[in-house]
Amino acid sequence: MTLARNYYNMYSVAVDRMEAHMSALTNARKKAGLTQRDLADRLGLTQGAIAHYEADRRVPRLDICRRIVSALNDHGLECTLEEVFPETGQQKRAA
Repeated sequence: MTLARNYYNMYSVAVDRMEAHMSALTNARKKAGLTQRDLADRLGLTQGAIAHYEADRRVPRLDICRRIVSALNDHGLECTLEEVFPETGQQKRAA
């Protein structure tokens, strides 16, 4: 039983760390109960584009950000642009 508990604790810590590194967009999308494909279809984008935005490999234009937030809100999540696309430290230093 102790070994199983240790594995469970290690798994929980790993999941917590993984979730801490997920983007705010990923968290919001998952809270809304949408897959990347679902969100992409609602926006007329590709699943790959959503994946790139979530992984910070691409930065969506402001109009796309607003459409994403609108789609999340339409699906029942109450969120703001600032919550889904928070300013990064790099953006704050540039301002």
